Order: sequence, then C-alpha cells, then structure tokens
Amino acid sequence: MKIALQEQLLKQRGNSPTFLEWVVVIYVLGFIWEETMEISREGMRCYLRNMWNFIDFTRNSLYVGTTLLRVAAYVQQCREISKDPATAYIPREQWDDFDPQLVAEGLFAAANVFRWDIQCFVILAQTGAWSSW
Repeated sequence: MKIALQEQLLKQRGNSPTFLEWVVVIYVLGFIWEETMEISREGMRCYLRNMWNFIDFTRNSLYVGTTLLRVAAYVQQCREISKDPATAYIPREQWDDFDPQLVAEGLFAAANVFRWDIQCFVILAQTGAWSSW
C-alpha cells in the first residue's frame, strides 16, 4: 500500500477528477442555476442593468472555462501517457507554461477572487465599515 501511495504521489499528469473537483462542478452549476433563475424572474433587460450581474457572469464564465480546460487537460494527458507512459511522471516545474491544467488552475483562482470580492463588499456594506473608508 505504501508503494502504491508513493507511485500515486509521483504521478502528476493524467489523474482523473477527484471527489472535490466533482463537488466544485456541482457548486458552479448551482451558481449558474441561480443566475438563470434571476434572469427568468427579472428579465434580461433588468438583469443587465445591475452591474453586479456582470461580475457574476464573469465569475461563472471563469468557472466554466476552468472545467472545460480541466477536461481538455485530462484528455490531452491521457493521450500523451498512452503514447509514452513516462510522461505521467513529469514534474509540474517542467510542464509547458500554457499547459491546460495550469491555465485551468489560474482561471479557478481568478474566479475565486471574483467570488470573494463580492462577499467582502457585501459584508463591509452590511456592517457599515464601507462608509468609513
């Protein structure tokens, strides 16, 4: 078992999505559903008048882009590994700068910045701390 764990830790490419990644996909689908319901309730014109919705749309687009790039990375890496099994053990430091998995992780980080930016603003506005700035 210890050898299998060490083998898994060495393999950095071609790993299938983890349980946590599937949870994040469901989480993102919840955001998209929320925005879709808001559009159906308020109408597209009213939805587009609220500038916060542009931030929500950007956040959701980044999350969807992350998912698509992660799928593309998995497919690409599986093809590479099927041709040469040694490519599964290439350290991250030696990956191409624009490897889809690395770009997906960057998009995910940017989407989280948008998400928490909104949360911080709401908390500051509710506590009255925003007006003291």
